[in-house]
Amino acid sequence: MKHLFWILWSIELAFMCWWLWDDLKLKYIQLNPFIIVGFIWLAISLLMRLMADNKIISNVLVIIPAIPLGIMGIFLIIVFLVQTFAGPIRWN
Repeated sequence: MKHLFWILWSIELAFMCWWLWDDLKLKYIQLNPFIIVGFIWLAISLLMRLMADNKIISNVLVIIPAIPLGIMGIFLIIVFLVQTFAGPIRWN
C-alpha cells in the first residue's frame, strides 16, 4: 500500500500535466477549470500524506480518480491493439 500511493499519484500527475499541456495549445478557448481542481486535489492528497500523516485519506484521494483513469487506459490499450492487428478502426 505504501508504493501504491506514489505510483497512482505519479500517474495522475502525468495525466494532469498532459491535460494542461493539451489545453494550453488551444488559442481561443479558456482554460478548463477542472485542470486547476485536479492539481488542487493532487496537492491536498500529497499534503495529507506528508504533513498530516494521514495515509488512509491520502490513499482514498488518489484511488478515486485512478478508477476512471484506469478504465480509460484499458480502453486506449484495446484500441491500440485492435488498430495494430486488425487495421484502422472506422468509427462511423
